[in-house]
Parts: sequence; structure tokens; C-alpha cells
Amino acid sequence: MCAAVSLTEPIQRSVRKASIRSQPTVYFFANHSSSGGVGELWSDLAAGLAAKGFRTRLIALWPSADTSMAGDERVPWHHVVSERPRSMRRLLCLVRDLVLLFRKDTPDCVVTAMPATNLLVPAAALLSYRRIRAITSHHTPANTLKWPMNWLDRYASVPPNVSASVSVSKTVATSYHRGRGWLRSKQRVISNALSPAIEQHLSELFRMRQPRIGGDAPFRVISLGRLSAQKNYDVLIKAALYMPNVIVSIIGHGPEETRLRSLADCLGVTDRVKFLGLMGRKDALRMLAAADVFVQMSRFEGHSLALIEAAKLGLPLVVSNIPVQLEFITDEIGRHCGISVDIDDARSLARSIDRLYFDHEYYEDMALRSRHIAAALSFDKTMSLYEDLVS
Repeated sequence: MCAAVSLTEPIQRSVRKASIRSQPTVYFFANHSSSGGVGELWSDLAAGLAAKGFRTRLIALWPSADTSMAGDERVPWHHVVSERPRSMRRLLCLVRDLVLLFRKDTPDCVVTAMPATNLLVPAAALLSYRRIRAITSHHTPANTLKWPMNWLDRYASVPPNVSASVSVSKTVATSYHRGRGWLRSKQRVISNALSPAIEQHLSELFRMRQPRIGGDAPFRVISLGRLSAQKNYDVLIKAALYMPNVIVSIIGHGPEETRLRSLADCLGVTDRVKFLGLMGRKDALRMLAAADVFVQMSRFEGHSLALIEAAKLGLPLVVSNIPVQLEFITDEIGRHCGISVDIDDARSLARSIDRLYFDHEYYEDMALRSRHIAAALSFDKTMSLYEDLVS
């Protein structure tokens, strides 16, 4: 018999009578409580809804080895089990604990992200025999998942208690619902956004920005995110070989760090490629504001918060030419407001960055276009769309 693992904070039992409720109870679920776009977005939305009178909780199925996001001072994270299930028995225990959670403290709505959560949480809500609506969400295209999760997650919207399936971009939505017209009635596209507090902080940093264009000062290129194969840092490090006037700063940590450091050493660019490690969000934003160009050569993305942050600061954007990133840098009239580069072309990436360095007018134009993209992204709009779904 497997022992139930309780949440880190006790769940208060409450009697829910519709006549006396002011606002619904909404639980935001993720696979794990690690730092990253989903965790930040869920934290911001939970805090925003709580400020409007909703009862909200942030729940991860299991803790992450990354302790940088163990909690949020506004709405803390809780965990269903103490570690990631490594066997069918442990997985069944997790489902059982979810069912018990829903029977004990029935939320009105659960909002999920990440494949395991999209599949398990709506199923557990059904098994609890409680009237709990589920809203699944997809933050990267379907083809980025491994089999069988790639196949299974496409059907996460099928259960009858799933009222909507949110995708963070049109590209992501198309990847999940292509050929499945019977699921399109549940489909919603809601872009990611930054919290008002972060937007305010970025506005203050923008007013203090002093980009260095031309002259003898090195051009400051920055990229941030987990050091993983997804982020494709190899091509940026290789591009540094062709850019003697550029300093590349990479913020983040992850499984690829040792290999990437070795690559920089082998290419002889350790003096121009700086690995700054993991930083708190505000420290990372200060480093971002001190840079001249933001580069994100990812192999896949959803709707990157880092791109939004860089755009709010008016940094020219250089991205890989994958559909999701092309969608992000294209404005409402079809104009490209960033620079796209072939995903594995280090020389082309270097040429694009050099042009920004040497051509002042081009730099200013791309900086203005970046701000134009940012102006169309609003937390209030994102919050309003989610509020309509969970109400």
C-alpha cells in the first residue's frame, strides 16, 4: 500500500454554497514548481485573480530539483507528492492523491499546463465525482514532445469536463488541433504577458537605458533561459567567433552548461562569452536592460516571456526562424519587427548582429519595432481572457 503524501500546506475544508460565493475557487497546476515561463505566468495570474476576490492556489504535481521557485510570496506553491513518480505504482498514487484533494477541497475550476498535468488533473477531477471544470493549456508546439506524450497530450482536451484548451500562440494552437476539427470549439488563443509589477520595473529600467552604438565599446549581446538543447546556445557561441567587438552574456543554468563552456573554450571565445549563471528575476532584468541586443535562437518556443521582456526594454530582437518566433516578431500588418536567422547558421547570426552594431539608423529602427510589438501585449488583456474562462 502506498502512503498518501499531503500538500505542504494544509488544505482548509470549506462548504461551498453558490448563494454565498463571491468569486470561484481556481487552482493552477503545473508538473513541477521550477522556474520558467509557465511558473511565472501562473504565479502572476493567481495573484491577479486573488486580488479580485478569487480563491486561488498554485499546485505542482511534484517538486523540482530547481529550488529557485520554491514559492511565491503572494501565492505559495504546494506539491501533491514529494518526488516525481518513477513507476506505475507511484503514478497511481499520484492520481489517487489528486482525487482525494478534489474530494476534500473542491475547486470550481482547475487550469493546467505541461503534458502530465493536462492529462492527469482533468481525469482525477472526473474520478472525484465533483463538478470541477478543467482548462488545459499548451505552451509549446505539439511536435516538441516525446512519444507517447506528444500523442497523448493532443487528446488532453477530450474529457467532458475540459471546457477550454488554451494555446499561447496561433502556431501552437494549429499544431495541436490540425486535423481535429471536433476539438476546435474548445480552442482559445491567449498570449502570455508580464505582471503589472514586472512591467513597471521594466519601464523604469527602459528610462535608464543607454545603448552603446559604434565606437570602441564592445557591443553587448544577451540571451537568457535554461541551458538546454531547446535553447540552441551552440549557434550563438559559434557566432561569437566572427564578432570580435561583441560580448555575449548568457543567463541561466541547466544540463548543457558543462558542454557549452567546453565549446566556448575549444573555439577560443571564453573572453567574449560570459556564463552568468542563474539569477533572480529582477537581477536578470537589470542585466537585460544593460544589453544592446537580445538573441533567442531556440529550436522551439511557445510565447516567450524573455522575448516580451526584451521587447518592453526596446532591445532589437534576433531570433531563430521557427514559426512560433516568426509569429512573435510579426506585427498586426504583417511587418517583421525583429530579425530572423536560420536556426543553425552562426555566420548569418554574426552578420545580423554586426549590422545592428555598425548601422545606427538600422539599430534605432529595430529598437522602435521591438517596442511596437511590446505595446500590443498587456497583462490586463491576458488576465481578462483567463478570468472569463474561469468565471
